[in-house]
Amino acid sequence: MKHLLMIVALLALAIGIHGHAASDIQASYKAATQTLELGFDHDVKNPQNHFIQSIEIRLNGTMIISQVASAQDTASGGQYIYKIPNLKKNDKIEITLICNKGGKKTASMILK
Repeated sequence: MKHLLMIVALLALAIGIHGHAASDIQASYKAATQTLELGFDHDVKNPQNHFIQSIEIRLNGTMIISQVASAQDTASGGQYIYKIPNLKKNDKIEITLICNKGGKKTASMILK
């Protein structure tokens, strides 16, 4: 029984080692077009099987966008553009990216 638990623990650790969060998130809001431009760095060998799978965007703490992806643009990262109308000064946008193999990164910005 102890050997089985040890094997399960080692497998879980091995799977977790290969997954990692995005290393950087770049975000900017363009008021003229009411768009949030989002870029991220996530270096992987194969963006078809190791990628940022979940994109979550919160406005003032409330989830307004939740997207599930099946790949990322390139082996170095990706980009998304979202139309978000009616934002105002001091609104807080929080972006969370989750890797399909494990790892999560969050960035936030206050609109000026």
